[in-house]
Amino acid sequence: MNPTAANPADDNPIVRGTRGPAPKNPPGVIWCCNRRTGEPRYRWQFPRKVEYFIRRQIPDGYSTLHPFGGRAKWGIRMDIDPVVKPDVHADAWQPPFPACSFDHVVLDPPYTVCRQPEIRAVLTAALWCARSSVWWFHTIWVPPIPGLEVENSWLVRVGSYAAIRVLIKFRVTAPAGFRKQPYGRGTRDRCNHWSQQ
Repeated sequence: MNPTAANPADDNPIVRGTRGPAPKNPPGVIWCCNRRTGEPRYRWQFPRKVEYFIRRQIPDGYSTLHPFGGRAKWGIRMDIDPVVKPDVHADAWQPPFPACSFDHVVLDPPYTVCRQPEIRAVLTAALWCARSSVWWFHTIWVPPIPGLEVENSWLVRVGSYAAIRVLIKFRVTAPAGFRKQPYGRGTRDRCNHWSQQ
């Protein structure tokens, strides 16, 4: 008998190895067209379908922070690069806000390479700011840090000959009093190429 078919409850489309359970909520798929018409083609900008999808998930009247959001079209746009004229000129690793200042935080780092310490540090900073959820959009799949829990996830096809992106919605589970302060300047300097300008 085929061992992979032995459990009739195991009918999700995830192909997995022999160790560990399948995820409780298998990732969905978001399919974007190849061309974004009528807009400048900034590589660090959300595809239209992803932007529309996230905005549908966040009800009206709830606050949203974009720590890498110089080109974002909604919420509070924070960015270290003054050229994009953000609402708040600040560093994603050192947000200048009190704990729990926003309902949602959307992270889309414009870096092709992010190491584990930098990722955990920026998630810690996002958790510091968020009351409800933290969103992650990148080519790297990241697990939750303490205080965050995966609520949903999606694999995003952004176009032909392009790396698949990951969109993860983390639910905030940590009470405000148990959150860590964001990391210091050293982490930012190792990762943020604008910090030297």
